[in-house]
Amino acid sequence: MVAEQLVDCTSLFNSTAKKLLIAERRLAENSKRFKECERELSEARTLQGKCEADEEESELHHRLQMEQEAILKHQHYEQQRLYDLEKTKQMMLDGFADGGSVRVSHRDGSAV
Repeated sequence: MVAEQLVDCTSLFNSTAKKLLIAERRLAENSKRFKECERELSEARTLQGKCEADEEESELHHRLQMEQEAILKHQHYEQQRLYDLEKTKQMMLDGFADGGSVRVSHRDGSAV
């Protein structure tokens, strides 16, 4: 009877040891898979961050381009206005040099 119990205990011990070994292997495999998933997740987050950063940079670049275009348009307008003023000034100076008179209109419609 003791011999049978010893055989049963040995058998139980061996089967438990095998199950433990299988469980340890599965744990190692799952740990490896978990680390791989963490690495992939980290890479995905990095890529997502880069995509978001690229998007933000693209939006900023577009906004700066629009601002630059507006500044260039305003600059062109101011240059044209300055050119027109210089032209008017020169016409006035030429008129005075010839002894002629120049009529200047004010915004309110009165003239000098």
